[in-house]
Amino acid sequence: MLTCIKLSFEFATMISRPTFISILFAGCFTFMSWLNFTPTANALGGKLPAINQPAPDFTLPTNTGDGKIALSDLRGQWVVLYFYPKDFTSGCTIEARGFQQDLPKYLEKNTQIIGVSAE
Repeated sequence: MLTCIKLSFEFATMISRPTFISILFAGCFTFMSWLNFTPTANALGGKLPAINQPAPDFTLPTNTGDGKIALSDLRGQWVVLYFYPKDFTSGCTIEARGFQQDLPKYLEKNTQIIGVSAE
């Protein structure tokens, strides 16, 4: 018994402190996963919607300013909801153009595309 403890202690002194800490954290994360401990995730201060559940309803103004669109209006259809930081920037334009080019394929599958800007 003393030999095992002595060998363990000698091994612990042979590895560097960062390696030891990495092994310790990996062990803690493994143990938490065995307990099925999952931290709660928050989005903008609220809880994220549950996975594999219908999305919560929302209503947003359209980009033309003359109406609103609600998720409840699209029930029974697939919805691709994508977010982009600002209108008319290179990133959002490329992404929107990609959806526009493939729009007939999405419509064929009864899918609506909705882009949401943070602006």
